[in-house]
Amino acid sequence: MPDFPKTRRFTIGSKIDCVFLDAIEYSFRASYSTNPDKKISLLDHSITSVDLLKLLMQLAWENNDFEIGRYKHIGQYL
Repeated sequence: MPDFPKTRRFTIGSKIDCVFLDAIEYSFRASYSTNPDKKISLLDHSITSVDLLKLLMQLAWENNDFEIGRYKHIGQYL
């Protein structure tokens, strides 16, 4: 997250990056899973990751780590 303030880039910024990648990974793995029980579990992890991502984005916005226009733009896709 290059636009984050340097003091928070390696804390909440890197956590947002990791959670975002986890959500993508769980969704990808669920799409190729043939076991219905495993697919449900992977989708549950993916949904939980997206919810955590929303929370982290809100915290970053409340700390003025990025501007409101960017938050609105990203938020509409979550």
